[in-house]
Amino acid sequence: MNFFSINLIRRFLIRRYGFVDGIPFEYWKKGFGNDDSGKKIFCLSTGRAGTATLANIFSCSKNVLSLHEPVPNLHKLNRLSYISEAKDNGILSEVVFIARNDLIRYAKNRKFIYLETSPQVTFLANHLNDKFENCYYIHLIRNPFDVIYSGLKRKWYDGHSNDYGRITPAKGSPFFLDWTSMSLIEKNIWLWAETNNWIELFINRSKVKFIRIKSEDIFCNNQEVVCDLIKFIGCEIIDNSIIENILNNKINQQKTGEKISFREWSKKEKKTF
Repeated sequence: MNFFSINLIRRFLIRRYGFVDGIPFEYWKKGFGNDDSGKKIFCLSTGRAGTATLANIFSCSKNVLSLHEPVPNLHKLNRLSYISEAKDNGILSEVVFIARNDLIRYAKNRKFIYLETSPQVTFLANHLNDKFENCYYIHLIRNPFDVIYSGLKRKWYDGHSNDYGRITPAKGSPFFLDWTSMSLIEKNIWLWAETNNWIELFINRSKVKFIRIKSEDIFCNNQEVVCDLIKFIGCEIIDNSIIENILNNKINQQKTGEKISFREWSKKEKKTF
């Protein structure tokens, strides 16, 4: 394939999808940063916790390659890692490496800190830590009621297009046999609790460098928390007016449906919670 053909393909990808080789087009125009640390930062969360907002805030830094859900999609690998954690995952580690190495190498070559906020990498943290050096982690945790309600409105475990990659109880779990009879509220309660428990265990077991952030502190632009996060990531201060503008746009906000009052939950659902 000649150079002209490659350029035509790249131009098509830019027009159709907004990215080339998995990199959002704005980063091809961004040029180079000036960070030599080779730092890689992954955000671990349940999803519906402000991950898109976080990615947008730090995309404003000249030294950060900040991605929300880069390609390739890792939904299925994320679930596979969770259900097969006790087995030898050498092959899975290699697949994770292949899926992210080009992006991480691009960031390093252009002197960017690599930041990925996708919840798809949460249960892949062990593999990322094994295959890449200098990894840091953000544990982003949101009020369970808000995550549960958002999951319900988006039909998690009820026909959502990404349910194929959502975790379910593994064999031997106390919830495994009851899963099919559990309500959607119970399933989303379980997801929130199990995900955050898994993250906590990973952090304690692996002794990684991490910061724990409440989503609500990002949403309200808590200056102390935002400054702590900027220091942890290692980028320059982002102008507060830029952050406020991003927060006011309410990226990826749940726009439909009414919240179900806790009083409307069944006794079994309340007990599960």
